[in-house]
Amino acid sequence: MTRVILHVGQPKAGSTALQRALGRDERELRERGVFYPIEGATASGRMDGHATYSHNLLAGFGVPFEAVYAPLRRYYVDQDGLTQAVRHFCDSVRTSLLMHAYGTLVLSGEMICEASHQVLMAIRDWLNSLPAVSTIDVCVYFRSPVDAYRSRVAQDVKAGLDFTPPDRFFVDYEGQFARLTQVFGADRVHPSRFGKAEDGWDVVDDFACRFLGTALEGTRANEALALEATFFLAAYWTICRATGALGRTKYELLVSWLECNPYPGGDGSRARLRSSLVARLVQRHEAQLTWLRSRGIDFNYPQVPLCETASEPAASISELFEYGPDADAMRAFDVFAIDGLLHACIVMNEALNTREGKIQT
Repeated sequence: MTRVILHVGQPKAGSTALQRALGRDERELRERGVFYPIEGATASGRMDGHATYSHNLLAGFGVPFEAVYAPLRRYYVDQDGLTQAVRHFCDSVRTSLLMHAYGTLVLSGEMICEASHQVLMAIRDWLNSLPAVSTIDVCVYFRSPVDAYRSRVAQDVKAGLDFTPPDRFFVDYEGQFARLTQVFGADRVHPSRFGKAEDGWDVVDDFACRFLGTALEGTRANEALALEATFFLAAYWTICRATGALGRTKYELLVSWLECNPYPGGDGSRARLRSSLVARLVQRHEAQLTWLRSRGIDFNYPQVPLCETASEPAASISELFEYGPDADAMRAFDVFAIDGLLHACIVMNEALNTREGKIQT
C-alpha cells in the first residue's frame, strides 16, 4: 500500500527549498521506498545549475486555462499545452507505481494552496485512482503575515513587477485550510508553523523528519535580498523595463546571479519593515492570527494599539523599510551587482553562441 504526502505550500513558505532537496535526492529516496516524481514535473533552474522540480501543474487540473492560477499559466502556451503536460505527468506517476512497490508518494506544489475546490477535488480523485494508494495526508506550512509580506515584496522586485502595496496584501489562512479539509478531511490536513532560519529551523529537515521518518539535507534557495539589492533592483527594473526582451533577459540573469551569490552584507543589510507597517499587517490579520492560535500556531505578535497604525500606507519600495542603505553600502553593492551583471551577460552570450553554433561579436 502507498501513502500519499501532498505538500501544498503556502507560497513564500520554503517550498522551493523543499522541492529542490526532494528532486536532488530522488534516487536515494526511491531506494528507501519514497517516490518523488520528477518526470513531467514543472521544472525551473538558476545559474548555479540546481533544478527545482515542483508539481504545480496539478493546480491546473480540470479547469479552463483562463481560470488557472496566473503564475502557473506562464509555464504553458495554452490549454492544450497544460492538458498534455498534466496527462503526461499523471501517466508517468501511474506507470511508476505499477512497476515499483513504493511505500510513500510525495507531491509538492505551493500553487495548489491557492487552488479552487474544483481543482482540489480533481487532484483527490486522481490520487484515489492510483494503484495501491491507501491514505492521503496534506502538509501545509503557514508563514507569519509580516514575514510573508516582506518575502512577497522581494519576489515582486526579483520578478520585475510593480510591488504589492501593503493595504492590498492579505493571507486567508483559515480559508485555505477550510478548502483543504473539505476535500481531504480534517484529520488528514496537517498545518504547521513556518519557522525562521536564524532560530535554527529548516523546512527540509522538519518535513523529512515529520512526514518521511528520515533525514534530508537542506538546500539553499530563494535567498533573502539584502536591503541594498532591493533598492538596486527596484531602480534597475524601471530602467530596463523599456529596453525590450534583451533588457528583460539581462535583468533576469542579474537576479539569478544575485540569488546564487548573495551579497555578504551581514545583518545590517537585512530589510526590515517599518514598525507602523508591521502593526497594520498584524491588525489586518488579527482574526486570522486568532484562528491560527486555535490550531496551535502562534507568531507571538504583541498587542498593538490602533493609534500606532495611523501613518500613511507605503506607496513605493523605499517607503516600506525602517531605514535605507547608507551611501557607502550602496556604492559597495553597486560594484558587486555590476560585476554580477557583466558575468550574467557573459553567460548569456556563451549560451547563445552554443545554441546558434557561432561566435557573436
